[in-house]
Amino acid sequence: MARASAVALGMVLLSACSQKNDSPPPLAPAPLPALGTSAPDSGGEQQAREALFEVEQVPVWGDELPSRALAIKVDAAFISIAGTKVDRLASNWPEQVLRAMGKHAPVMLSFDAERYFADVAELFALLAATDREVWLRHPDAEVAFKVVLFDNGRFERWLNEAKPGKIRVIQRADGFELQTNIGKMPGADPNGPTVPSRGGKIDIARLRRALALLKERFPNAPDSCLVPSYGTELPSIARALSGYYRGKGKRIFDLLCLVYPPAGRAPAPPVPH
Repeated sequence: MARASAVALGMVLLSACSQKNDSPPPLAPAPLPALGTSAPDSGGEQQAREALFEVEQVPVWGDELPSRALAIKVDAAFISIAGTKVDRLASNWPEQVLRAMGKHAPVMLSFDAERYFADVAELFALLAATDREVWLRHPDAEVAFKVVLFDNGRFERWLNEAKPGKIRVIQRADGFELQTNIGKMPGADPNGPTVPSRGGKIDIARLRRALALLKERFPNAPDSCLVPSYGTELPSIARALSGYYRGKGKRIFDLLCLVYPPAGRAPAPPVPH
């Protein structure tokens, strides 16, 4: 009798284990859409090869220029703020910039063609420290882009939030790599950037298509970050921000963050009196 009971108990346990093992595994997240190639389907091999080096011409979209914002122009020697020129080599340039900006006015930044991202890291750090509303002006059109400035620490905290998407665009010399919290969005070349540069020009048309596809994949994602390499020219960054729009004044994401490089000597905001 005892042996029969033991056999019966074994059968019950075996059945329970079998049922447990037969339960479906947790669902894996749906794969990311692939951007693929924009080469034409017909027209010959030569024409298809040429298309790989051409950038589709698209309208420049963004927001209207903010009428309340102070215009700030940065070149090699000076930061010009509403008629006031601040020498960038002056030891107290942060204090001069803060006085010229006032306390609460938003600012709209523009740059000469040879300003690199790392070259103005300290200015971005100053603006972030004072929690300033910041716009970047497009270098070729009458539009601008409101951005929230993230240093590396804030960017890491954003990445670690338990929210879907975490879509970021890494801007490099060879193009745009689009990353999410479930991996990289594949392009035509799985080993290259999602949206490669073509003929030395950034491809805004395909960047828009890629971001629109990711917004469809993550419909509840409210924000996205642009992460340029430190050697990227500022005008190129402003042009890239136009890729975040599906029409005039129509953002694909509500909030755009710009991750700026570490500042050599990040200026502290003034102590209130």
